[in-house]
Amino acid sequence: VGLLKPFRGEPPAATPALPPTSDGRLLPGPEKVLQAQLRRGVWYLLIQWAGLPEEEATWEQCDELRQ
Repeated sequence: VGLLKPFRGEPPAATPALPPTSDGRLLPGPEKVLQAQLRRGVWYLLIQWAGLPEEEATWEQCDELRQ
């Protein structure tokens, strides 16, 4: 630490967060909600994912999508 010099100049800009990936592939984000259902007190949403056809929509718990 004693060998470090004070920083001079403009601080670097914050880098944007990287999109989520799985095995090196980008994961699609939600595009729109097609349906909603209440099952045993838990809300589920039928999500159409960006870049995917409506036939590949999946049911997801509402609370998990908020994270």
